[in-house]
Amino acid sequence: MMENDVKDIGAQIKAQREKLGCSLQDVAQNTCIRKTYLESIENNQFSDLPGRAYVVGFVKAYARYLGMDIDPLLVQLEETEH
Repeated sequence: MMENDVKDIGAQIKAQREKLGCSLQDVAQNTCIRKTYLESIENNQFSDLPGRAYVVGFVKAYARYLGMDIDPLLVQLEETEH
C-alpha cells in the first residue's frame, strides 16, 4: 500500500507520543486501538491495518489523542496514494 512513502507520519506520531511520555499501552487503552496497530502506524506499515478506512481513522484518532494537528497528516496520507 503506502509503506515507505510516508516515513515521517509514523516518526511524527512516535515523537509526539514520546514527548508526552505516553506508552503504547496508554494510547491503546485510551483510544481503543490495538497496540499492534499503533506499532504499525509508528513503523509506517499501513498495509498491516485492515484497510484504507482504518488507516485514516486510526491515524486521526491517534493524532487527536496526542493533541496533534490532524490535517497535515491526512494530506501526507492522501499524497502518497497519487
